[in-house]
Amino acid sequence: MSIVFIIFTLQGNGAERVVLTLTQKMRDMGHDAHIIIFTLQGNGAERVVLTLTQKMRDMGHDAHIIIFKDHIEFEINSDVPVHFFPYHKFRMLPKPIRSYFAAKAFDKFVLEHVGKPDLLFSNLAPVDAVLTNSNLDNIHFIIHNTLSMNTQGGLMI
Repeated sequence: MSIVFIIFTLQGNGAERVVLTLTQKMRDMGHDAHIIIFTLQGNGAERVVLTLTQKMRDMGHDAHIIIFKDHIEFEINSDVPVHFFPYHKFRMLPKPIRSYFAAKAFDKFVLEHVGKPDLLFSNLAPVDAVLTNSNLDNIHFIIHNTLSMNTQGGLMI
C-alpha cells in the first residue's frame, strides 16, 4: 500500500499543520517510519522533521531520523533515535553518479542499522536525489517550498 499526502500551507504554523495532517492519517495504520534529512541545522524543514518524528513516537509509532551530515543544532528528546549515514564518503564521486552509489550504500545502511521501514519520508533536494535511486519501498518526498526555489531553475534529480 502506498500513501501520499500533499499538503499546502498558505499561512500560519506550517510545520504544525503538516504534522497534524500526517499523524491524523497515520493514527490507525501502525506504520514505522524513517524520516531522512541532510542535517539538523537550519530552521523550517528541520523543525518539521523533529516535530513529526516526536509526534509519531508519542503516538506509539517507531519513527527514526536519519541524517546525512552529523551536525545537529537542535535539542532532541532522548527517545528520538537519530542515525548518521556517512554521505561525505560519496562527495568525491562526480555528481552524475554520486546519488546512484550513495543510494545503494544508504539502502544497506538502513537495513543493517535501523531496520526495514514501512514508510520513508525524504526531505530536501540533496536527500531526494539519493532516495530517487533507492530500492527501498514506500519512499515519499516532502516538498517544503516551491519546486522552483528548491531546484534553482533546473531539476536536481
